Amino acid sequence: MARMAAVSTFSKVSFINTNGDVIVKPSIYHGGNFSEGRAFVQSQNGSTGFIDTNGRLVIPMVWNSGGQFSEGLAPVSRNKSYGYVDPSGRVAIDLKFEAAYPFRKGVGEVKKNGKYGLINSTVRSRLL
Repeated sequence: MARMAAVSTFSKVSFINTNGDVIVKPSIYHGGNFSEGRAFVQSQNGSTGFIDTNGRLVIPMVWNSGGQFSEGLAPVSRNKSYGYVDPSGRVAIDLKFEAAYPFRKGVGEVKKNGKYGLINSTVRSRLL
């Protein structure tokens, strides 16, 4: 898998490879680091999607925010509701939380009804 890094220049982000070659030209307003072959990117109007390590948009820019992939899931939001998508962009955990953070060691931290708790990838165990 190609290794890339986000580089910010004059309020736009581009992505370069380990040789310093620009892979994604500076057209993105904001972008995250690559994790599990994906990085979130955000346009100036706030729409968010995900690119792969070749710079191709692989998850459409239909989200209000996005986070890093971890354990096959990435937190996303739309209209102030948070959930998780898989690497294909399919919603894996419904957008029903007030906040959602990347998974670690099999659990993700979420906020619901003003309380924080942990969920697993099947949302069977909730500690809210």
